[in-house]
Amino acid sequence: MKLNLDAEKLKRHQAFLKMEANDRPLIGSWLYGFFIDQQYPRVAAAMKPGEIQPDDIPIDLFMEDVDALHQAYTMLDDDYPFSMGAFYGIPWMEAIMGCPINFTGTTMWANPCIQDWESYSWKNPDLKNNAWFNKLLEFLTALVAHSNGRFACGPTLMRGVADMCSAMRGANNLALDLYDYPDNIQRLAEICADVWIETGKAQLDLIPESENGYLVGCAGLRCWMPEKGIWLQDDSISVLSPKFYRKLFLPHVQRIVSQFDYLAFHLHGNTLWPVDIMLEIDGIAVLELNYDTGVCNLDDVLTAWKKIQQKKPCLVWADRTPQELEELIGKLSPTGVSIQSLSKTMEEAVAKRDIVYRRALTKE
Repeated sequence: MKLNLDAEKLKRHQAFLKMEANDRPLIGSWLYGFFIDQQYPRVAAAMKPGEIQPDDIPIDLFMEDVDALHQAYTMLDDDYPFSMGAFYGIPWMEAIMGCPINFTGTTMWANPCIQDWESYSWKNPDLKNNAWFNKLLEFLTALVAHSNGRFACGPTLMRGVADMCSAMRGANNLALDLYDYPDNIQRLAEICADVWIETGKAQLDLIPESENGYLVGCAGLRCWMPEKGIWLQDDSISVLSPKFYRKLFLPHVQRIVSQFDYLAFHLHGNTLWPVDIMLEIDGIAVLELNYDTGVCNLDDVLTAWKKIQQKKPCLVWADRTPQELEELIGKLSPTGVSIQSLSKTMEEAVAKRDIVYRRALTKE
C-alpha cells in the first residue's frame, strides 16, 4: 500500500514533524461540522434515539457516508489527504468498559457504569468476548477492505484514561472520589490504561503496511507519521488540578505513550496548564491544542501555541473565518505548525487553503 500523498506534500509533512524551516504552515479543513448527522447523515437517519447496542449501527450506511466524505476531501485537495477510522461518533472506550451508550440523533454519550465502589467487580474486560471491542474491530476491518487503498485508515478517536474514569463514575462522583477514594481511582486508571493499550494495538494490527508513511487520525485531528501511530487525549483534564492529574493519571499516560512508536496528543485551550506537562513527555511526537470559540481566550491560546512550537510540532485547531485565519497565521512561525479548521462549506475550506498557499508564493 502507498499513501495517496504526492512528493511535495510528503516533504512538507516530514518537515513539519522534524520542525525544519518551512515557507508556510500545513493547512487542512474539517468539513461540514462536529455532529454525527453532519458527518454521517445516512447512519444518523437510520438509527433511533435512545440507548444503542453494537449491532444498531449500520456499517453499510457508514461506508456510504465515508465515500461521500472521501469525495469531498479529494475535491478540496489541501495538504491532508482523506483518512478515516471506525465510526468516531461512538465513545468506544467507554462502551468497551461497560458504560451504556445513548444516541440523541446528533451525538452520543456514555452513562456511568460504576454506581458504587462496593459492587464494582474490578475485573479487566474480557476483550475477546466484548461486544463493543469486537464491533470496533469489525468496523475497522470492513473500512480497510472498503478503502482498498483509496484512502488511509487508522485507529478511531479514543478517549484518555481520565476521560474513561470520568465516564465510568460520572464527572461529579469522580471529583469527590479524588479526595475520598484516590486508591480506587488509581486502580481504575490502571485498568483503563491496560484496555486502552490493548485496544490501540489491536487496531494498528489491522492497518495495512505503507511505503510512504501513515496518515493518523481523521477530520480535525490528522497527522502524517513515518510509522503506524495513534492519537491520545484527556478532555477531562479540564476539571482536574495539576496535583491530581500528575499523581493519579499521568503515570498511565506515560505508560501508554511508551507502548507506541508515534503518538499525538489532543488538548483543549480552555485549560492551559496541561501544555507544560505534555511538553515534558518525550514520546509525544505532536501536540495539538484547540481554540474553541466562546470558551477560550485567543491571546492565551496563541501564547501556548508558540510555547509548543519551541519544543514540539504544534497542530493548531482553530474554528476561525478565512479572514481571522489569515490574521492568525501572520502571528505564528510557519516552522513546525499545522493548522486545521472547521469549514462548514467547501467554499470556506477552499478560501482557507488558498490563503495559506498564497503566503508561500508571496515569500518567493
